[in-house]
Amino acid sequence: MNSPSSKQPPGRDQALAQKFSALIRAEAKQWGINVNELRRQRVMRLFLVTVFSHNPDGWVLKGGTGMMIRLAEARHSKDVDLATAMSLEDALASLREALDASRSPLRWEITSKKRMTKNDGLQLTVSAFIGTSKLDTFNIDLSSTSRYTGAVDHVSIDAAGGDVFGELTAVIALASIPAQIADKICAIHEPHGENNTGTSTRPRDLIDLLLIQHDDLVELNLRPSAEKVAAEAQRRGFTLPAVFASIDAGGGVPVEQWRRQWTRLAKDSPLRADLTDIETAVAVAARCWRAILAAHTDPGGADDLRWSSERQEWTEP
Repeated sequence: MNSPSSKQPPGRDQALAQKFSALIRAEAKQWGINVNELRRQRVMRLFLVTVFSHNPDGWVLKGGTGMMIRLAEARHSKDVDLATAMSLEDALASLREALDASRSPLRWEITSKKRMTKNDGLQLTVSAFIGTSKLDTFNIDLSSTSRYTGAVDHVSIDAAGGDVFGELTAVIALASIPAQIADKICAIHEPHGENNTGTSTRPRDLIDLLLIQHDDLVELNLRPSAEKVAAEAQRRGFTLPAVFASIDAGGGVPVEQWRRQWTRLAKDSPLRADLTDIETAVAVAARCWRAILAAHTDPGGADDLRWSSERQEWTEP
């Protein structure tokens, strides 16, 4: 991790911290978004540029942060989910080296780490500073690529900072769209808790699926998506339902358990107004995702179809 000392003279650090805060406040006001969310996005982008610039072939970005990079309207994430082919010890060492060699004025500190028994990974807590001013703190989940079987997409990202940081760029490896879809569909349906009797507590995964199916820049194909969903369900060791519907309607979406949270989460998202009703949201999502659930038991026999975000239906290429 970086040493506790500042990377710049104290007066310079203070001026940079003030400029950064002013930049975030001005842009948040201009775009009508939450200041803390925008700060988190900026800091995470700086983190990703720092890490992938140092070791571009060492990581695959998964999870909500990958969605944030891929889809302009995707929700912000509270953590960074990185897969790596390195051992966890080597991955941690590489991460420390990258943060120490950061090209930005930020100073990074790994403040805690703990082993994650569920996926044999590491969860790290990282804080970003300018001098002694803390900008943000977030978690990093490190896992082995032996548990990640998806293809990757290489995407160029920037961490625009105006006259505060300058323009920093890197090419990052993102989990493919089929892999991200599989993760979210399985997360929604996977049983949890004692004796696997609990349900998902992640309604934001449904928001992400709705954003994917409405994004005209996402190329979504039925057969590879069904293949990836089948592989992910097998890896997690549970059986998916054949339909995308509420539990009461024979599916696996925990509508009643999510109802209290849904309206607030949907209103705070880019989803259109009618999707703040959870029954409507599930019905709209089913137009896309029920075909993947229906095909996942025999992906090879699935039709060669492509999703039309404009028509909201599966069509021939």
